[in-house]
Amino acid sequence: MSTSETDEYAIGKCACGKGDVIKTMVTQDNPWSGADISFRVDCNDCRGKWELDRSGQQMTLRSSLVAPKQASDLLMHARQFLDEYIRGLSSQYFMAQSFKTRKAEHAHLIELGIGTGSYRTYLQDRKHSPIQNVGYPSRNAAFVEKLIKTYGNEKHYFDLLKAIADADAVYKAAASTIVRYQV
Repeated sequence: MSTSETDEYAIGKCACGKGDVIKTMVTQDNPWSGADISFRVDCNDCRGKWELDRSGQQMTLRSSLVAPKQASDLLMHARQFLDEYIRGLSSQYFMAQSFKTRKAEHAHLIELGIGTGSYRTYLQDRKHSPIQNVGYPSRNAAFVEKLIKTYGNEKHYFDLLKAIADADAVYKAAASTIVRYQV
């Protein structure tokens, strides 16, 4: 039968200064178990408004995370639109190719610098996905440029890049408004 010992220490004040940040250590009485360490805010005012990081050293105002999260989602969607556009163009590219074997497909992806992994992994991925979804066409700028010139629309491509740049600027501005408190 195992017993444990629990120790709690105040490691600092909370953001409003009325309460404490508490470090809890639970240790077992056997030599092979480690300590379970957790942190909590012992303040009714701060507990709902602030989020404590895993190290217990920093608190973040929850309401200040809303705008950066929304901006991050917009940036992610802008990047997805570009990725979908490039994958659509690469689909046209690969439809125009004639590979005799899957090994030749894999070798071509590696040659373009848009394929990763072993041939075995490629075969597993290729069972469930078309070739343009197995590779990463965005990794090769020259290949993307060729796709745009051959199958795409440069204006649309540059509009997508601008949307990403704009979303990134909004995200960086929103992230700079996050309120943090060092414990």
